[in-house]
Amino acid sequence: MQKQKKKIPNSKKGRVAWLVTWETTGDYVRTDKEKVAAVLNPRLWSDTVRELLEFIYVNEELDLYGRLEYAKSRTTPCRAEATENGFICGSNLFLWARRVENLRVVEDENGHEVLACEERKSRKQPTTKSPKQLKREQEFQSQVKKLRENKA
Repeated sequence: MQKQKKKIPNSKKGRVAWLVTWETTGDYVRTDKEKVAAVLNPRLWSDTVRELLEFIYVNEELDLYGRLEYAKSRTTPCRAEATENGFICGSNLFLWARRVENLRVVEDENGHEVLACEERKSRKQPTTKSPKQLKREQEFQSQVKKLRENKA
């Protein structure tokens, strides 16, 4: 019985999402990894994406002992770091999580399904603070500014 090919919806407008991909530096090529590691809901908090990035990295790159240590104490040789437009986790083979726009499934020249997207323009560094914490910090900064102006 021949497997029926799924029809890819012809959507011109894609979606916004967190895209997590395996990336390399230089000529290092690893063919046993699928480039797309995950597609995540765009409404996830940055700290949740950071935790998921570490979780994916640990479960793909560490041996069973390393995974057990991570489960027990959350210690990992690789902590996700914030970048200009997302997070990275790893060294030469690393995971890169960033928000993308117009994410959609398309067919490549060989008829395989692939993801296509547009990178978002660099925005402020992702924050792991809640809106409440950010608001408190802004209020504090404005109070400090008023106090300085009153002294002058």
